[in-house]
Order: sequence, then structure tokens, then C-alpha cells
Amino acid sequence: MQKANQIQLEIIDMIKSISDLDRLLDIHSSLQTKPQKLPSPAFEEAITEIRSGVTFEQELSNQKYVPITYDQFGAIAEKIQWEQSLDDLLAVL
Repeated sequence: MQKANQIQLEIIDMIKSISDLDRLLDIHSSLQTKPQKLPSPAFEEAITEIRSGVTFEQELSNQKYVPITYDQFGAIAEKIQWEQSLDDLLAVL
């Protein structure tokens, strides 16, 4: 808890040193508004608890895994509209 008190005191000292009224009004306004909860990144939705005794097949079933062939992948990739050519992208490397 000491760290929280220390941070509070540092914030108070910083605010006391501000003389710009507009900046103080912005700080006041931001402190009065309820902070918005940021949406969690999409990858966090895929995180699950570690389980033991689960077979590979069960895990694939739980993930609703559907394999695709190289040709299917190629067909999907062909539909992508790239902004740059492959040669341009390789030249960057």
C-alpha cells in the first residue's frame, strides 16, 4: 500500500506545479469521468486453463479444428489483395 500512497503524493505534487488553467481543467475532467474498460485483445479469448489427461484428439475437437489442404489455403491466399508485390516485400528484407 505504501507504493499507492507514494504515487498519490507524486501526482499531487505534479498537479500543484501546473499553472495552466486549461491543462488543470483537462485533468479535472478526466478524473471525473469513469474510465472505460478497454476490450481485451482477441487472443485472450482463446486462453484456457491448462488441463491434464486430455488427448490430442479431444483437444482438436474442443478447438473445433478443421484442417485444410495446401490447395485450399492457396485459393484463399490468392483472393487477398496485396498492396505491394512479393518482390517489393522481399526487397524490404
